[in-house]
Formats: sequence, C-alpha cells, structure tokens
Amino acid sequence: MITCLREIVINAGGEATWQACLSAADFEEFTVFHLAEDVPDHKALALIRAICAKLGLTLEQAGDAFGEHWVNVYGPRLYKHLYGKYANAREFFLNINEMHARVTKHLADSRPPRFRLEWMGPNTLVMHYESHRGLIDVAVGMARAMGRYYGERLVVTKLSSKALRIVFA
Repeated sequence: MITCLREIVINAGGEATWQACLSAADFEEFTVFHLAEDVPDHKALALIRAICAKLGLTLEQAGDAFGEHWVNVYGPRLYKHLYGKYANAREFFLNINEMHARVTKHLADSRPPRFRLEWMGPNTLVMHYESHRGLIDVAVGMARAMGRYYGERLVVTKLSSKALRIVFA
C-alpha cells in the first residue's frame, strides 16, 4: 500500500513532496518501503493524513485517487494473475476476501480488511467493511475504480464508516 501511495504523491507533486509527507508522518528521510513490508497501522495512517494535508485532499478524494491508481495502474502491474481471474466487477467483489488473503499471506502480522457481502436485490450489493483501520474511503475509491477497470457503470455510495453500496447499473 505504501509503495502505491509513494507513486501517487510523486506523480502529483514530485519527490520533494513525498519526502515532506514522510517527514510530517515521522518517518526518516528517504525511507524505502518494500513490497513485503507491513508498516504499522498508526504509521501508515499518519502518512495518509500527511499526504492529505500536503496535497490539500479530503480523505474521500484521497481514497478515490488511491483506488484509481491501485486498481488501474499499480495492481495490474503487480497482480496481473489475480486481475485476469475475474471476468467482471461483480466476480471481483464476490471474491474480494479470498483475493486479500492470497495477496497478504506472506506478510507477517498482516490484517487485511474483510467484507461481509449483502445483496439487497439482483443489482445492489452492500459491502460491510470489517477493519480496525477505518479506511472506508479507500474501499469506496477502489470500488469506483474497479468499475472503470472492467468498463462497467457502477454507482458506489459510502453508507457509513463501515459500509458501502454498489449498484451495478
């Protein structure tokens, strides 16, 4: 997650902006993050807050930006085999917990979010977000981006800090 954030910030404001965000979040200058590194939650959340402050973004805007970059740029580059496994956004969401487990199985102490899925009709899915991190805005942004990835029209709405609704239009 942190390496993806780095790409977003550098694309938006350059290396100096990334370094300023690291500093504001109490990371050492020129900290290098590795893909298999699990950054403690409080440090990752501090970095997200610093990025929002530095780039003038709300958490919702940051969630959308992260989702767009992760789903359409970063994720396919790293996890192409997973993206090709699903034919559409609906299949992806139905398998999201299994996908999170596969992606994080080699990360020590990793606690990926879980989603309890509740169908409210044939085209309306409510995803109940189960995570201590409180990053529902990232989940919403990723759901919106997933529609674009699969070329589908999805209407994604944040219902609360623990739930989002996806209408497959």
